[in-house]
Amino acid sequence: MTKSYIISDQLSVDENKVERLSRPSSVHVTQDRCGVGVLQCCANVKMFTTNFALIMLTHSIIYTYLSSVITTIEKRFGLNSTQTGLLASVYEIGSIVSIIVGTYLLSRVHVPRYISIATVIAAIGALGMAVPHFAYGSGVTEFVDNNSTQQTTFALCGNSSNSNSSCESSAIEITQESSMAFLMFILFQLLNALGFAPAYPLGVTYIDENVPNTQTAAYSSIVFGVNIIGPVIGFVLGAVTLAYYVDFLEGFSLPRSHPQFIGAWWLGFVIIAGLSLLSAPSMALFPRHMPSRKHTDKEDGTAKEKSFAKLVKEFPRSVKRLFTTPPFLCVTLGICCELWMVGGYMIFLPKYLETQFKAPAFLATLITAFVAAVASVLGILLGGFLGSKFKFHSLQHARMLLFCSVVSTLLFVALFFLGCPSLDIKGLEGVNFFLKQDDSTVFKDCSCVSGTNQTAVLGGCDTGCNMLWQFSGVVFVFAFIAAMSSPSAIVITLRSVPKDFRAFAYGMNEAIEGVLGNIPAAVLYGYVIDGTCTLWKTSECTGEKENCLLYDNTNYRLHFHGLTLGIKALGALIYFLLWWKSHGQWTYYWDDDDEKADNESESGEKTPLISSDSEITPDTKM
Repeated sequence: MTKSYIISDQLSVDENKVERLSRPSSVHVTQDRCGVGVLQCCANVKMFTTNFALIMLTHSIIYTYLSSVITTIEKRFGLNSTQTGLLASVYEIGSIVSIIVGTYLLSRVHVPRYISIATVIAAIGALGMAVPHFAYGSGVTEFVDNNSTQQTTFALCGNSSNSNSSCESSAIEITQESSMAFLMFILFQLLNALGFAPAYPLGVTYIDENVPNTQTAAYSSIVFGVNIIGPVIGFVLGAVTLAYYVDFLEGFSLPRSHPQFIGAWWLGFVIIAGLSLLSAPSMALFPRHMPSRKHTDKEDGTAKEKSFAKLVKEFPRSVKRLFTTPPFLCVTLGICCELWMVGGYMIFLPKYLETQFKAPAFLATLITAFVAAVASVLGILLGGFLGSKFKFHSLQHARMLLFCSVVSTLLFVALFFLGCPSLDIKGLEGVNFFLKQDDSTVFKDCSCVSGTNQTAVLGGCDTGCNMLWQFSGVVFVFAFIAAMSSPSAIVITLRSVPKDFRAFAYGMNEAIEGVLGNIPAAVLYGYVIDGTCTLWKTSECTGEKENCLLYDNTNYRLHFHGLTLGIKALGALIYFLLWWKSHGQWTYYWDDDDEKADNESESGEKTPLISSDSEITPDTKM
């Protein structure tokens, strides 16, 4: 009889061998228990999904909120549209980098705690977006006293005795203020991206690993639904905050019609930061694995390490195979063209409504929320319903993409004719003074103004243009039809590759869309918009351009929509090629028979993406 001796809880000594035993079960228990003893009943996927959905809600809100206040930020800090477009692109760049890093760390971190820490980082970034306001104030020149009725001399026509004076220290401070504020925005936008971007893939993967396969879609749809609602809330929040004066806490205010009125753009960032901080602590309490988790840590760790090793080995080869798959390449490029609408046109749509139709900032934001966000949500839902109801396959989905692209492109042409004329600027000569009467600033005895009264008032003249609602109606229908194609684009992306390769294909699709779509779109749109400016605010010291004071409405309308129409037309051509080649020439894969494609090539031979000798396995994940 062989003797054995227990030396410790981890080693067993035999006469012929030393065998390492597994760790006590108590170690595993600590991995699937909630951080607080009395809250063990909350250690389940439902509670995690609820908490995670709240975090993703703040993520989706902040992106559209920035879009809603972007014109106000330009006005306050003297930034041009190219610079504000760069802010949106910086967020996308940070997102791509953080997603790659976050995915790499997925097998090495405590996911709920990682999401909690990332949420705190994002909250700091959101709060930091408001720092320039607290550092530099409202920036509004209070040259009018609400309780004063006295007459004051004011150099209106540029014939001031101090026009040739040297650069004052206050002007230097304004220039430095603008530069520092822009750098702050860039830094805190990166923090937003580093915090929020990895949360989605990490959270969805955590849910997938802790629920049965048949329930993954149900839980993920909750998070996806929140991501759809968030942008609407972001625009509404922007409309609400911009209705308040920037310094409403100080007791001083201006009417919304006043040219110097600036809305409380900073308030929304504070609210978003607060929501993020409220949801972060509870997320950290969730266990590394749910109690219902079926696999042991050792098995999961081995599988992940093996998958990661294979991923590194096969990555160049897999990328080559993916880029030589025509359906995937076509639909990805088509989606990139559509994303120029989201990353460029929709980002600057509130600004366009403000400048083209002289809509107040809060109203422009509300209209954008309705005609863009709400219309897109309804379009996506209808597109998904039609595909499910009529059981679309590859050809039907390709036809849907082509139909929506062509119809929306043709409808977009109408926007070229729905606009307002530009304001004429007449030459002014002489020095004039203003008289405060009935809470309004009126310039009297103006030798440079024609007319019997020879008076002028602050702000632009009323052009009598009432095209705002017609324009909004066309954009609503356009966004609705364009969004109907989104479900079909996702299906084509996933069905253009074998089932075991879809995770990698979807990840590459997201990366390509960011690089070719969202990142360049915002910067190029900003550059095009700046090119239509006719009157710049310039620095008193250096003469450098700051923000635009007046745009040529006609050029703005033609260039803004011309760029979009060109990208839309290119997308329609790509989807036409996809539809044409889907008539039995390109291969698609379906869940009901993953080994066979629903379309055969003309030669009768399939060309699967992964060959039989490929080492990519079903467990490989990005």
